[in-house]
Amino acid sequence: NFPISDKKRLILAWINGAGVQGLSEFINVSISGGNKLSVVEEVMMKLQCQFPEIEALRIQFASQWASEDELIAPDGTRMPLHYTKKNKQGLKELTFGERSRKSLALILQTYSGLLGRQIITEAQNLKFAYLRLCVYDGFMFYCKKEHYETAMMEVSELLSRVSKELFPTVLMPFKLEWSGDASGVNYGDSHLLRRD
Repeated sequence: NFPISDKKRLILAWINGAGVQGLSEFINVSISGGNKLSVVEEVMMKLQCQFPEIEALRIQFASQWASEDELIAPDGTRMPLHYTKKNKQGLKELTFGERSRKSLALILQTYSGLLGRQIITEAQNLKFAYLRLCVYDGFMFYCKKEHYETAMMEVSELLSRVSKELFPTVLMPFKLEWSGDASGVNYGDSHLLRRD
């Protein structure tokens, strides 16, 4: 057990390529009683052990990137990458560790963008629910109180259909949360990428 301020954000940051420095903001050193960076390294090791499939994907993607200068996504899409980073000495190639952290993040962010774009585009055709706002991994819909059940079914169908069309081999659960306000408008917050 580590004094972690927000476990969900820490895991999402780790999956999206944060290194030791990026993850250190989640560790409370005064409670942990140790060197912050060594505690973060230990947390990273525990995450790698707890989620070996993520670590395996990172190694696979980093190896592809290093040998072929491209990433091959699980659906076969090829993403050419000529990525360098600039430091005080000029441009340099990424290390294997940097590629392993960045490769999975590139795939996730690309496909999250495709998913978001498709939902935003198709939400324009809904009759009872209205897309109000997109927030990170969620989409906020609203509807009139009298259309609540129909809107809930409409949004559920949209999220299920779009995720199956884009990722037919991936089960992508989502949750719908709805609340009302004094004006009789119901606000729905749907999350495709959360598991609660």
